[in-house]
Amino acid sequence: RDLEGCCSGPDGWRAEFLRDWHLHARSPAFVSWRCLSEGGDPRAGHAAVLLEESRLLLLICGATSDYRFRRDVEVFDLETRTFAPLPCPGIQPGPRWQHTCALIDGVVWMLGGSNALEESVWRLELQGSPPREGRWARFEPEPGARF
Repeated sequence: RDLEGCCSGPDGWRAEFLRDWHLHARSPAFVSWRCLSEGGDPRAGHAAVLLEESRLLLLICGATSDYRFRRDVEVFDLETRTFAPLPCPGIQPGPRWQHTCALIDGVVWMLGGSNALEESVWRLELQGSPPREGRWARFEPEPGARF
């Protein structure tokens, strides 16, 4: 395993930051780690969304091995096994990790996470197919709605 860093928290939790991409099947058939690509920034606590039609994996926010919270979107191309940033001009959510994302009708929805400065739901509208850029917008629920 290529580890970028490893650390323990005050309550005994342990985090490992992978430098490279690996496939790992947690089953009796597990054989070994397999490196998929060189490159990409090490991150943990990010969310990943698969764009099946274009064979792309979006990596959203997360934290670096020295616990700097990220607010970027990186694209991993499953065919070429390369990384590229996804430009997201305009307003953006605050940096966060340990959040969740879901792809619904071509829109990425992001909720929660640590270090989020506000309780909010964000949507990322992807421009183009395959996406050339994204546009973040804060979701404003109707008055009295809870999430």
